[in-house]
Amino acid sequence: MRIGIASELLEEYSFERNDPVDLNRDLVSQFYLDSIVTSIQRLGYSTEWIGDAHSILANYASSSKDWDYVFNLAEGVRSQNRASAVPMLLELLEIPYLGSDAFVQSLALNKYQVGLAARDLGIPIPETIVVYDPQELRKRRALRFPLIAKPIH
Repeated sequence: MRIGIASELLEEYSFERNDPVDLNRDLVSQFYLDSIVTSIQRLGYSTEWIGDAHSILANYASSSKDWDYVFNLAEGVRSQNRASAVPMLLELLEIPYLGSDAFVQSLALNKYQVGLAARDLGIPIPETIVVYDPQELRKRRALRFPLIAKPIH
């Protein structure tokens, strides 16, 4: 059985000057990737690193494409739906993969939507609002401390 391994590789990623300092927090290091490859190969499977969504798009037509499954470690960057890019591509190409599907990957990054889903399942969550413009906060005089503020994704 042949396993494709999808991931961004920290050492190959270039950052822009104004990128957030934690933009690379989900990228896989070569050491980590080598550990995953070794573990899969010890189970008797052959492996091929296929890269991130951009690599899959660029190389799919010329690649061997004979993966039985893809082990998805890709998290993506710079998009609120970044983690769903590889699963979506694999679904479109009808390549089976391990991990959550594109919808779940997208949903899981949106803290507000996850909170709504949790509340609908009966899990108690604090009152939640989404603020798109800081000026909105001045209109909300009912906000009381303690508060938790975090990015939506």
